[in-house]
Formats: sequence, structure tokens, C-alpha cells
Amino acid sequence: MPAFPCFTFSRLMDEGYTGICEADLDSGTSALFVRHLFDKPSIMTNHSLDTVHNRVTYMHCFAPTRMFRLGGEPLPYEIERHCESH
Repeated sequence: MPAFPCFTFSRLMDEGYTGICEADLDSGTSALFVRHLFDKPSIMTNHSLDTVHNRVTYMHCFAPTRMFRLGGEPLPYEIERHCESH
């Protein structure tokens, strides 16, 4: 598949929907709790610690661009390639 659904999930979160990839029920449940208890979107990610270069790499991730509230101003973002996208 030449594209991944992460960007779509990010946009859906911006619009007030909750979408979680790979049938991840734990993340989905947490995201729904955050949405309904705090009226805020959530973020999902798998991370890898690189202690040699002192950095964290987030893979298989998505985050909404409107983190503070629905209908708010979007935050700036960059789309990067990662391991399986070549």
C-alpha cells in the first residue's frame, strides 16, 4: 500500500471523531475516555529510544493538529517518512 491511514486518523481526530489503527482496543478505549471526559483529542504512538543519539523516534503514530480544542487553530506539523514507508 503506497499510503498509510495515519494522516486520515489525524484529520478525523481534528473533526471530533476517534479512530485508532490496527484494532488497538486499549488505545481506542483510552482515546474515547479522553475525548468524552476532557473534550480533547488524543495521540497514539509507538516509540523507540535511541540513547546513542539522545533522541526518541515516534513511529506508527498520529496526532490531531487541533490539540487544544475542536475548531481551534491547528498547530504546525511536518510529515516525515519512516521505516516501512521507504
